[in-house]
Amino acid sequence: MQGSIHAVEIVFLLLLLFVVVFGALARKLGTPYPIVLVLGGLLLSFVPGIPKITLNPDVIFFVILPPLLYNAAWLTSWREFSYNLVSILLLAFGLVTFTVFGVTQVGQWFLPGFDWRVGLVLGAVVAPTDAIDLNCQAHRATETYCRHSRR
Repeated sequence: MQGSIHAVEIVFLLLLLFVVVFGALARKLGTPYPIVLVLGGLLLSFVPGIPKITLNPDVIFFVILPPLLYNAAWLTSWREFSYNLVSILLLAFGLVTFTVFGVTQVGQWFLPGFDWRVGLVLGAVVAPTDAIDLNCQAHRATETYCRHSRR
C-alpha cells in the first residue's frame, strides 16, 4: 500500500513538471498552451509502466472546474463580450451541433454497428469547448489589438 501511494505521488510530481515544460514550450512556439498540453499528454500516455490513476469525475466538475470558470468570468470584458455575442452564440450552438452530428456521421461510416445514439453521446463528449482556452485566446486577441492600436 505504501509503495503504491509513493508511486502515485511521483507520477503527480512528474505530471506537474511536464505541465511546466509543456507550458514553456507552448510559449516558445507561440501556440495556445491547451493544444500543447493535450498533445504532450497524448505522447505521455504511450510511456509504458505509468500506473493507472482513476479520478472521480465529480472532483473535476465540482472542485477543479468552478474556480477556473469563476476566474475567467471575472476577467471577461463585458464590452468585448457583448461585441462578440453573435460569434460566441454561433460557436456555442452551431459549432457544437455540427460537431455532434459530424462525429455521429463519421462514426457510422468507419465503425460497423455504430448506432446513432452512441454517436450523439460521443459527439456530445467531444464537442464542448474549453472555456479556459477561449479565455486565453481572448487575451491573446486583446494583446494583438492593443499592440496594433498603439502604433
